[in-house]
Amino acid sequence: MKKPLASTLERVAAWIIDVIIIVLVIGVLVAVGVAPWFYGGTGGGMMRGGMMGRGFVPENPLAFVFSAGVLFVTVVIAIIYTLFLEGFWKGQTIGKKVLRIRVVNEKTGKPETVTQSFIRNILRIIDNQLLGLVALVLIIFTKRKQRVGDLLAHTVVVKE
Repeated sequence: MKKPLASTLERVAAWIIDVIIIVLVIGVLVAVGVAPWFYGGTGGGMMRGGMMGRGFVPENPLAFVFSAGVLFVTVVIAIIYTLFLEGFWKGQTIGKKVLRIRVVNEKTGKPETVTQSFIRNILRIIDNQLLGLVALVLIIFTKRKQRVGDLLAHTVVVKE
């Protein structure tokens, strides 16, 4: 029996749940491991004045390089989160599980493979342009509600 496609609203809601989880994980990592060093919680940070003082005035020229590194790690964590969960949790992230939707192979209806998950999630770089507007437009206007990652990985998102 063929399962119905997940609605745009269900997909967006699942994505929002996943983004909140990713932001919380990154926030904890930054608060515990990075912020004290970066802002000089003990007086030796890279930035002078902190957020309430003179603003973001670099004390160390490596501050901007460090910021780029934090941004890179953030993207990597987001990709690993979705890749790992979808690839090894039968096509679901926590957000998708809550909404009772799943990514499946468009031909077989079976949960996506790790390879399909990799393709879908690497292509989030394209899909998430303009705060996810690229993905949203494609999900709304394609026949099978597929974003770029789904089209190239040959997957669809269905209701359980």
